[in-house]
Amino acid sequence: ESLPLVKGGERTNLLEKPGVAVAEGNGTIVSAAVRPNQVFVLRLNDSEPIRLDGFDDSVVIGFVAYEPNKQLVAGSVFTGPAEHKVIKVWDLDDGTVLVLGPSDGAGDSFIGGYWGLEFLEDGSLLTAARMDGIRRWELEDGSSEVLLGGECGDGLAVAPDERLALVACLQQDGSKKLVLLDLESREVFPLPRVPLLEDGKAFGFSPRGDAIAVGTNDGRILVGNPSMDDPHVLFGHDAVIYSLAFSPDGRLLATADQTGEIRVWPVPDVSKPPFHAL
Repeated sequence: ESLPLVKGGERTNLLEKPGVAVAEGNGTIVSAAVRPNQVFVLRLNDSEPIRLDGFDDSVVIGFVAYEPNKQLVAGSVFTGPAEHKVIKVWDLDDGTVLVLGPSDGAGDSFIGGYWGLEFLEDGSLLTAARMDGIRRWELEDGSSEVLLGGECGDGLAVAPDERLALVACLQQDGSKKLVLLDLESREVFPLPRVPLLEDGKAFGFSPRGDAIAVGTNDGRILVGNPSMDDPHVLFGHDAVIYSLAFSPDGRLLATADQTGEIRVWPVPDVSKPPFHAL
């Protein structure tokens, strides 16, 4: 399938309510912002965004990813009818688009909806989907393999060296349990010190991969080594943590809660005992 890259839209209107965004520091792609069923790519040297069409009007896009070396942008459906639960991968150089899915676990509403996707250095795409699990897609031929079962598809964060991934697994009561997944051996490591989460997106690795941060339901921020055996606890938020991000040098951590409050923290030394502990 081929899809033209259509320019248009007003930058200020586009960014009023972006759904999700990614940013790159190479001076080419600033962010990819999402309306309900469209992906927009913004460039530093271009006053108009590039609109990437192709999703059905009945869906909501939940996540985007950008691969700067090959100039690829991926967008995935978060909720919508089963037959439209797909991932689209656009080539910004030639305008073609690859359609992946629907996966075997796709259903209506949120079932089979994607809760995360990341390009890997080997050229594949890693996705997390509710009731479909963690899946690796080969972009050369569109084939895929499941790395972890369907209940573990409610959130995804990949370590910088791509050996490990943090994965959110849906529990029967609707809460989410975080585990570590070895992407090569597919071995799963529990994180017993991390409490069950309400929102599976507020977690991630530091840029060096030596620390993990997790936002909890009650506003606490946990920062520890990848095993999270004795994490530091940061207090300040009074609501569910919805998102977090490390600075590129790993020294700062930004967190945002349900009320819209944003805080920036110095990242504690995870090799030392915590001042506040669980």
